[in-house]
Amino acid sequence: MLKVFFSEPDEISGFLDTSQSSLTEIADRFDDIYWTIEKEGINLSVESNIRQVTGELRSKLSELFSTEEDIIYRELEKVLPGQSSVSAIKSDNENILIMCDSLCELAQKGDLRKEKDMLQALIIAIIDLIRRNVHKKTGILYHEVQTLLPEEMINEMIGKIKLHRGNGKTWK
Repeated sequence: MLKVFFSEPDEISGFLDTSQSSLTEIADRFDDIYWTIEKEGINLSVESNIRQVTGELRSKLSELFSTEEDIIYRELEKVLPGQSSVSAIKSDNENILIMCDSLCELAQKGDLRKEKDMLQALIIAIIDLIRRNVHKKTGILYHEVQTLLPEEMINEMIGKIKLHRGNGKTWK
């Protein structure tokens, strides 16, 4: 089971740190699936685990990205003209979810033993996309939030994050 949850951040950087930690844990979980397939092959137990975990991880990614987009990116887009890191990161998020959808579809409908190579290729691609996404967010997005957003906007975002969590948008 993933140990992914939102803590009570006192500042927006707390949320961002938790977000990136969550993404890293999800990438690690996909990595575990890959190596289980590599070591054990695809037997009934592995197949069942893949089906359960891929859907769970896709759901968690979707929820995390939704919170980021609803609160953080919306505010950054107000202060960043034209093309910015926000549009690139939103595109990355969308690509990760598309790849996860493909993986979930394969896991639910395919004969995983016959599709082992495709399954592992999708998993590797998702891991790579998630890790690149984390790198962009920590290298660019954090800096933009801290330098471009006024303190009152950051405080407002913190309130929205707490409200978002209060509406059942939490990870447990």
